Amino acid sequence: MKFTFKKLGGSVIEDLGQYLRDYLAEYPDTSVYVGTDSQTGGAWTRFVTVVALYDEIRKDGVHYVFTKIAEKREKDTFSRMWKEVEMSMEVAEYLETALEGHIARLSPEDVLAIKKAEMEKPVNERDPSKSSLGPHQTKLVNIDVDINPELGGGHNKSNVAYVAAKSYVTGMGYRVRFKPWSWASSCAADMQLKKGSGKRRRKKKE
Repeated sequence: MKFTFKKLGGSVIEDLGQYLRDYLAEYPDTSVYVGTDSQTGGAWTRFVTVVALYDEIRKDGVHYVFTKIAEKREKDTFSRMWKEVEMSMEVAEYLETALEGHIARLSPEDVLAIKKAEMEKPVNERDPSKSSLGPHQTKLVNIDVDINPELGGGHNKSNVAYVAAKSYVTGMGYRVRFKPWSWASSCAADMQLKKGSGKRRRKKKE
């Protein structure tokens, strides 16, 4: 994998797969989420991808590691959103191999049970990412996408990539969350972008 990941303190992780395997050995009830966010300024667009680890039993916060790159500014919102999706998918595909046997893989029956439980909740309490699950979404990690599924006229510009992103990620067998549920991208990755900019970021998309 071409990306170099770091811990929050800035130290480089030499082998991301081994780092995560060691973490999962210590905290076996951890779920893994991958998310990317971006920020455009001047002639450049900065991208941050995080791998976020959440202990489903302890529920005492999230540990995450991250990678940053900068590329020439994307000309349109769709291209930037698609680049975010591509970065997350590249990392997720790497982890699909690196974490095999070190994290529990959901069976099709497990996935449908999650969907059934979500559908039994009141409509206003449902997480769409769970209530729309299909039996093929059994990959090891979850993808958080910083795209708003709702149309909003001049707002929610990221929506332009929603259908394409959802079709691609779910078609590859991943469980995917969009705004406002996608905290790995909209919170963790966004936080690293703000740190790097040295000032509070003005959102370019919603």
